[in-house]
Amino acid sequence: MKQVLSRSIVVSAVACVASACGGSQSPQIAETSVPQVSVAPMIATPAEEPKPDDPQARLSALACGRRRPCEIVKEHNAGKDAEGRSLAVALFYLGQEPNEDSPPELTQDTQDVYPNAGQNPTAANPVDRDASVTFEPNGERFEQLSFGTCVRYEYWRFVRNGDQIVEANLLAPICNDGHGAAGVGEDVVTVGANSFTHSFKGGASDRWDTTLVLSLSPFVRTQESWGEFSAVNNNHQETKVDWTTFSGSTVWFTPDCDENMEPKEGDGEYSFAWIPQLKLDSMFVDGGGWKQTALGSCAVNINATGAGGHVITGKAGDASDASMRLVASQTGAVFVEVEDDKIVGSAKSVKTSDHLEVWYAKDGIAQGASCTDPSLNPVVSWNITLGDGKVSPGFGKPKAADLAVEQVRDPKGFTRFRFGIGNEHALTFVYADTDDGKKVERRIATSRFTDGKHSTMGKLEPNVTIAQCAAENGALSRRVESEKVVQPDF
Repeated sequence: MKQVLSRSIVVSAVACVASACGGSQSPQIAETSVPQVSVAPMIATPAEEPKPDDPQARLSALACGRRRPCEIVKEHNAGKDAEGRSLAVALFYLGQEPNEDSPPELTQDTQDVYPNAGQNPTAANPVDRDASVTFEPNGERFEQLSFGTCVRYEYWRFVRNGDQIVEANLLAPICNDGHGAAGVGEDVVTVGANSFTHSFKGGASDRWDTTLVLSLSPFVRTQESWGEFSAVNNNHQETKVDWTTFSGSTVWFTPDCDENMEPKEGDGEYSFAWIPQLKLDSMFVDGGGWKQTALGSCAVNINATGAGGHVITGKAGDASDASMRLVASQTGAVFVEVEDDKIVGSAKSVKTSDHLEVWYAKDGIAQGASCTDPSLNPVVSWNITLGDGKVSPGFGKPKAADLAVEQVRDPKGFTRFRFGIGNEHALTFVYADTDDGKKVERRIATSRFTDGKHSTMGKLEPNVTIAQCAAENGALSRRVESEKVVQPDF
């Protein structure tokens, strides 16, 4: 399935002075951009000075500057922040975006999908300002106006200390031109207590949808999701990330291939934990810093309850029974930290010892294929016993020396591993937990895994730029970056 979007939708902007905002548009969007549309030039006219006792005029002066048309449509109360300051989200109308290309051929199919095709708004043929908007108590829904056309809106964030506006940022531009050839584009905005949620979707035969949730103060993202699905078959995938807990997962479906390499019926929905690749300090990654530094909050945490990942055999236990923390560097080094309330080593067998299983396939999982060939992508695994740190071959009997791994037991009882695995591979980690040395109570994993089955594996989530990590008090500490601030071209 063709990737239409990756991540991070909202563009934010600095507040401007009432009468003279300048600069050029240069948004630093983390890993996703809204569907691109051309922007019609606006006529610059002098901005009127807002009256001191006219709060709405102050909002318009900050958001509009010298842009015309530009007018406030609605203001949403978003409660107060931790400092007791008032939060608000305001919607502004910025005019209509005509189709500058040649008019589309008005076939019957075009007219069925776009009933207003060929009726683009012009000065001589205007449309109602809010014809494409449905107003709700806590937000708005924006639909396509006509083929190749949109009505331009912007949402702005305002923070007031008493009557004074102390912060103002552009939250989201809205320009729904159909968001793709199918003409099914839709933007939905919801404003809550200290929160702003923007969901939008579109596409053609391959559809996509994306949602971003922002905290208004502090101005950071808290949750996001992005997904794709086919309009002609059951193939789909969706990733959800919670930045407040540093956790997430991907659920996807691609059927297995039959003997004729055609999709066959059957259960093919898979799931794996979101394991981020972050820009980590080089001294931590390659200078041995990982040996003295716990992964802390800068890692995905999967424990014996199944939280954060999956219990694939046995019964779920307590969070304190066993856990794995995982994070990767942008260079492909993977760090895994295991914590177990009772480490058991057995002289009889790896299978009756506490051990970490590393499952690997050279080729990544086939999320974008029409079907997956189970005969391809051979899977291998290695076992590492925690008691003595010994590496032994597992599934597929690879050489023990082929696994690039270092390990250390730190004074706090963590067993920490560094794997030199690299990018673009299928990868699943499994921790097998035993308390009596006779049987494994449970196996917790980074994916909903079936031993040896390639399609049930997971992968790394590449190039996460929204979060940064730094060592504090012997452990990595996570920080989610504030939304990037850019100046729109006034």
